[in-house]
This record gives sequence, structure tokens and C-alpha cells, in this order.
Amino acid sequence: MTGKITEAELREQVKVLAAKFLQRTASQIPQLQNELERLAATGDRNALRIIQDIVHKIHGSGAMFGFDLISERAGDLEKFTTRVPADAESTALAAVAAPMRPLLEGLASALVAAERDSPPLS
Repeated sequence: MTGKITEAELREQVKVLAAKFLQRTASQIPQLQNELERLAATGDRNALRIIQDIVHKIHGSGAMFGFDLISERAGDLEKFTTRVPADAESTALAAVAAPMRPLLEGLASALVAAERDSPPLS
């Protein structure tokens, strides 16, 4: 055995990884919703950081796997979160949750569309 991987094997591995990305992202939507609710209720900066971290990863991985709409929607949410001033007080942090909700809904909708349009693994 030469250790070389065929193009077909590589495509299949990427297909498996892309499906795992969609599964992981689907499992992260409820966490994002929970963190957004925590942010709205308490103005907890840690909730904002968790949201930023998750959407940053979705943004990059979505682009890598060719899920352009997922990447774009995650990027929109990430961009919004980075505009929140570092010294914002908890009441200001809580207030940013409302305009983030439609952005998160857009990400969730993009995920549903990608799951619908992606061929199932054989």
C-alpha cells in the first residue's frame, strides 16, 4: 500500500466531515439560543463571549465546507457581536440581545436549508 488516498476517497471524507459540521451546528443552535436568552436576562458578558466563539467557528467552518449561506449568517452575527463595546455595562449588553435574535434565526434557517439540500450519507 502506498498510503495515497484517491480523489474519490478524499471526496467521501470531506462529505462525512461536512455532514458532521451540519450535525454539530444543529446541536449548537439551542446553545446559542440559551446564551442569547441569558444575555437578555442578565447582561452577562460571558454569554456574549460564548456566542462570539461559537459563531466564529461556524463562520469559518461553514465557508470551508462550502455552506456559504451558513457562513454568511454566522458572519453577520459575529460582526454584530464584535461591535458591542468592551466596556458596555450589563444593561447595555442585555439590550443587544433583541437585535441579535433575527440574526440567529437567519443562521438557523440557513442551517435548515443546508440540511435539506445536502445529500444524505450512504
